[in-house]
Amino acid sequence: IDLHISTDDEKNANRFEPDLLTLPLLDMTQTQVGELHWEPHTPARGWLTVMIPGLIGLFIIVTALAWRVFNVWRETLLNLLAHEKELCEARDTAQAASLAKTSFLAHMSHELRTPLNAIIGFSSIMTEQLMGPIGSQKYRGYAQDIQRTSRHLLSLIDEVLDLAQLDSTRAELRESCFPAGDALSEALRLARGEFTAVNFIEQLGESETTLILADRIKIVQILTNLLSNAAKASGDGGNVHAVVDRLPSGDLRFAISDTGRGLGQERDRASLEGLMVPFSRGTTAPVFKSGYGIGLSVSRRLADLHQAKLTLENRAGGGVLASLVLPVDRIRTGVAELPSAS
Repeated sequence: IDLHISTDDEKNANRFEPDLLTLPLLDMTQTQVGELHWEPHTPARGWLTVMIPGLIGLFIIVTALAWRVFNVWRETLLNLLAHEKELCEARDTAQAASLAKTSFLAHMSHELRTPLNAIIGFSSIMTEQLMGPIGSQKYRGYAQDIQRTSRHLLSLIDEVLDLAQLDSTRAELRESCFPAGDALSEALRLARGEFTAVNFIEQLGESETTLILADRIKIVQILTNLLSNAAKASGDGGNVHAVVDRLPSGDLRFAISDTGRGLGQERDRASLEGLMVPFSRGTTAPVFKSGYGIGLSVSRRLADLHQAKLTLENRAGGGVLASLVLPVDRIRTGVAELPSAS
């Protein structure tokens, strides 16, 4: 802000620029004796000359980096979208293959069950000699072999179908409260009817009346499969021990052991777990003769539905110990309840 006292020559001169703010200074007679004017301070042009190229260069660098980041982001996004599309196509292909497999198995089961039921029926007539004596006991023995192997083949077909159903659909549990001993006793009745030459030893103890919340049919199916495997491993005249007890953790355990020769002492826990993988029986010949097959895979899936653990381990004295452990949160107190869908 400058204070300027005008001279006579300057009073009449038009020297004020339009960008200046000017106020006249008047005396008592209203005569202009000076002026008060203001103008913005402009930096030296040398400073701008130095700064402008640097700012332009910085702007170019930032723009280039932003463009590079944008290109990388766009390329990554396109790759993710392409990968997601491939995964969706693979999922759709797998689902279609699973549905085709289930449909094929359902169709084949019907085609196989019909002749198998006829074979089982006719062999039963021959075994019981309902149409008259066969004559030779060898022929009767052959008829019994036909009936036994046909039933075994039919059970394998049922296991494959159960496994396919568990893979293709979301299995549901019809849960109810029932005594643990009742489930084991029911499974033992079924096993005794099929393996009449095997000694089944039942040890229930105090846990016989313990109530569990589970799907009774599926628990009985698991126990029946374990008893069947143990009976096949023990052979005629062998012993199968079935125990239900409580563990120190509070969990309920069904333990089934046989007197067979086991699964090989060289097998570790990982390889024993592999026996419960679908269509995997291991690499040693004794496993094939023991009967551990698809049924274990089905039992494992059913146990998983109950948040239960199904394990196999070799016994020190020979044979295999199969354990089904239900978690403590499935233990109930009180009276049995009606079944309910879960």
